[in-house]
Amino acid sequence: MDEDHVSIPQETLDQIQERVDIVELIGSHLPLKRAGRNFRALCPFHHEKTPSFMVSPDKQIFHCFGCGEGGGVFRFVMKTERIDFLDAVRSLAEKTGIALPKKNLESEPSSETSRLYEANTLAQSYYRQCLSGKEGDAARRYLVKRGLEEKTLEIFQIGYAPSSFNGFLSYAHAKGFSEETLLRAGLILKGEEGRLRDRFRHRVIFPIANTKGRVLGFGGRILDQGNPKYLNSPETEIYTKGRELYGLVHSGKAVREKEAVIVVEGYFDLITLFQAGVEPVVATLGTSLTRDQARLLKRYTHDIVVVFDPDWAGEAASLRGLDIFLEEDFSVRVVTLPGVDPDDFIRKKGREAFWKEIEAAKPLIPYRLDRLAAKVSLKSPEGKVRACQEILPSLLKIGNAVLRSEYIRELGERLSVKEEDLLSELKKIKSPGWEREQLPLRKENAPLPPAEAMLLRLLLDDGKWISFSKERLTPEELSDGRAQKVLTTFYERSEKEPTMHAARFMTELKDMMGKGFFGSLVMESLDLLDKEKALTDCIQKIKTGNSIRHLASLEEQIKEAEKLREEGRLKGLMEEFLAVRKGVSLLEKTRQGKGERGHP
Repeated sequence: MDEDHVSIPQETLDQIQERVDIVELIGSHLPLKRAGRNFRALCPFHHEKTPSFMVSPDKQIFHCFGCGEGGGVFRFVMKTERIDFLDAVRSLAEKTGIALPKKNLESEPSSETSRLYEANTLAQSYYRQCLSGKEGDAARRYLVKRGLEEKTLEIFQIGYAPSSFNGFLSYAHAKGFSEETLLRAGLILKGEEGRLRDRFRHRVIFPIANTKGRVLGFGGRILDQGNPKYLNSPETEIYTKGRELYGLVHSGKAVREKEAVIVVEGYFDLITLFQAGVEPVVATLGTSLTRDQARLLKRYTHDIVVVFDPDWAGEAASLRGLDIFLEEDFSVRVVTLPGVDPDDFIRKKGREAFWKEIEAAKPLIPYRLDRLAAKVSLKSPEGKVRACQEILPSLLKIGNAVLRSEYIRELGERLSVKEEDLLSELKKIKSPGWEREQLPLRKENAPLPPAEAMLLRLLLDDGKWISFSKERLTPEELSDGRAQKVLTTFYERSEKEPTMHAARFMTELKDMMGKGFFGSLVMESLDLLDKEKALTDCIQKIKTGNSIRHLASLEEQIKEAEKLREEGRLKGLMEEFLAVRKGVSLLEKTRQGKGERGHP
């Protein structure tokens, strides 16, 4: 859903945009650095090493010169939270304290995405009620045994799913939710016989929320003996396991303050650490770390400490999976707690002992060498070869050349192998890191004539000049077809909307201009004392250019008429040529009389 399909008044949308500072909004997700009048960062929507994501405080828009994504505050919220336009409007309206017209919202059907969020919110409330009721006695005793305090249960909204076959299904039906919605949300199941039942039964329930606190799904830990021990929501339209990190909604502030994040495996690991005061922590929900999770964490920090359980299944594979963080320019350290998982460790030895373990965490590459050395001798030829096979592909994924060289030096010392031999082996390896996500190469869009480019920038920068331009210039007078389309759009929109906002037209403009030129059109700030003079100069140069091209065409026609001895045609062409040349002279004199002031 986009702006054109939502019946919220444009004045309300404009009011929200005026209240939201796009630099502050995006800065809460990404580390922005000033670049002239704009701000720059690594794009959160595609992998890149060199920042090409720009934010303009003047125009209140963002644009990535790499992947072409761009827009205003609504678009950014839609992309980062993976919600539709109406939900983005609601979110920002709530933050800014702007009331949305109820009659407009009521006329809009509830979006399918919103209904899934609503179903999850209802389920969270239901599970919380069940935990506090008589049926939750066993679950409460279990949670007390695990050392969780009442305040912690409230913070993480921990609940209980009773053992009844369809308790939640009946509850949700009574609240107006259809079976189809509950199935799509993953809250109920359909058995082989076609009978519907609750997905979670007789389990402690952990809501899984995104960074804005919206519940995406749930995890459930069984109370009795049985399998699976942990059961998670399936992936749905709003929940993709590899994109989320449990607990980040609670720990995000601490991660930014600490400028580092601790990654553990499970729900209880995170909750117990958080309760003990170790707050910059997230959990992977038992999955391998993904690039999406790395990019999510990149909004908060570039320093990560991974805490492995002593019996973490497939640890070697998990260690190789951490190469994703090397590719994303994280500083990665690893620690394995002595014989216990984080949950047990913090309860038995306390917070200070845990922090000491974190401080002693080893960088990923040395840690992997240590683990390998515990299995094979790094002094033997076979051990050296295996170490190179394990480590060198990971080194190729390190973007920082200085850090990569330092690790090569350390590896050479550890293996007693010459650095040049290691470098020779590196050249033979085709690293998966070289095959990671890359944007397709494409030729730069041909540049617009300078006067036409400046004209469009001036009009986009301040829509009040559109009527001024419309009285003096037609789109057909522009020489570039893309510029003609943009100017036509400006003129048509100005009839309904005198004041244009750049973010509102970004999608259309990208389609018309191509992302290469589009970025410079919308992001370049204009600092002109006399915009009317600049605009007049642009219009005159465009008209002069047209006349000069017309003269060149007339010259060719005159030569052809002379060659064919077409006296009548030749006379008419000469008269037209002289009239056009006189017009060019007048335009030039007008410009010279007013002074150019360095405009195009």
